Amino acid sequence: MGWMVFIMPVLEKTKQALLLLGILLFATPTLNAGPFNAQIIAASLEPENQGYLLNADVKFKLSPTAIEAIEHSISLFWIIRLKLYRPQVFFWDKKILDYSIRYRLRFHALLNMYQIENMTSGEIRRFFSLPVALNAMGKIRDVKVTEAYETDQFEMLLATLQVQFDREALPLPLRPVAYFDSHWDLSSQILEWLVQK
Repeated sequence: MGWMVFIMPVLEKTKQALLLLGILLFATPTLNAGPFNAQIIAASLEPENQGYLLNADVKFKLSPTAIEAIEHSISLFWIIRLKLYRPQVFFWDKKILDYSIRYRLRFHALLNMYQIENMTSGEIRRFFSLPVALNAMGKIRDVKVTEAYETDQFEMLLATLQVQFDREALPLPLRPVAYFDSHWDLSSQILEWLVQK
């Protein structure tokens, strides 16, 4: 009888904890998927004499929270990540290339302009409106990603492309919130396609 007296309060506390967890998981609207993200509209790898050129169109849909952060001079970062694999029949595909372009989006309050910085190439461009800046950041043109000698032994390659929003680059107080709020879920799905010579 003594063990029953001990176990009953423990069971009640466990039930309460599970109920609270269920409420947090299913009743909190920010945990649900939102309409804000990056969407890869098109992507291709074009062969050229000395390798491949990446071309892609990405549509960025920012949440009001992200826009407010930009307008308060908080920089936002994205990584355009391309991977190339050699398809294998019986084993995992072998990765032969992992290439990334890192972008920084910020607002210059003094100039009243938006700035896109390609941190991989060092190129900086400025725009008078956020939609124009996002449109420009989403047009990736003729980016050399590989040398011919790295891929010339393969007849076919598997390419994947993803736009990753870098939550870790946010100011420290924002990071815990960003991992659970769909307003900060600004990455894309992974696009996959076969590249033929």
